[in-house]
Amino acid sequence: MERGWLEYLWATARCLYAADDAAAEDWVAALAARILAGDCLGAVAEIRTEADEHGLTGDQESAADRTCQCLGSKADYLHYDKALVGGWPIATGVIEGACRHWVADRLVNTGSRCSGSRGRAHAPGGGRER
Repeated sequence: MERGWLEYLWATARCLYAADDAAAEDWVAALAARILAGDCLGAVAEIRTEADEHGLTGDQESAADRTCQCLGSKADYLHYDKALVGGWPIATGVIEGACRHWVADRLVNTGSRCSGSRGRAHAPGGGRER
């Protein structure tokens, strides 16, 4: 499963702040809010600025670069602001992965199948317990 962008933000925060520094949580929250508001590329610019100001080196710089690459490559798809206005559900990679596995378990392990125009799951035997 691919890491979600929030996990990448946390990886970068661990490079910028000490493990017990509460400012890391504030930093992640502020950037996450910015991404959810539709300013993904602005968040990338801010991460690059922060990384330069902190003088990251080696693995730390690589972590920040991976975060920027993740967000930059998905910027065309990360329109959470539009989804929220439209009332659509949003999720991070962790939640999406968990839902994918939950649905697979329900359909595969129980013998359920999807059919019909509405894609309802149907259990063998009409859903009645035996």
